[in-house]
Amino acid sequence: MSYKELAQIIEFQRLRKEDKPEWTVGEQLLDMARQQPELAELLVQDLEVPEMKLTAAAAKIKEYADEKHKKSGGKCVCVTPTEAEMVLRGFYHLPEADAATDSRPPAGSAAPMVDLADFL
Repeated sequence: MSYKELAQIIEFQRLRKEDKPEWTVGEQLLDMARQQPELAELLVQDLEVPEMKLTAAAAKIKEYADEKHKKSGGKCVCVTPTEAEMVLRGFYHLPEADAATDSRPPAGSAAPMVDLADFL
C-alpha cells in the first residue's frame, strides 16, 4: 500500500465536498502520511471501513471542538492543526510522530532569524 493509493481513496471520499470538513480532514491525513510514510498503509485499511471514513473522522473532530467549546464558555473555539492531528491519531489508532521520521520542526522551535543586512 502506498501513498498514491491513500491519495486515491481520500480523493474519492471527499469528491464534491470541497467546502466540507471531509476535505480538510483528508488533506491533514495526506500531510501526516507525507511526514510518516508508514501511516499510509494503516490509513488505507482504516478508510475502507465505513465507520472510519473521512465523514466519521470529521465528526470526531467536531465532537472534540464541541467539548472544547463547553469548557471555554466563549462564543466560538478553534481546533488547531496540532489538536486535529491528535484527534485523528487517536481515532485511527496511529502511532505518535517519531522525531526520526517526522520532518516538521519541533513544537515551540523558532523560525531561523534572517538578518537582511547579511545580503547587502
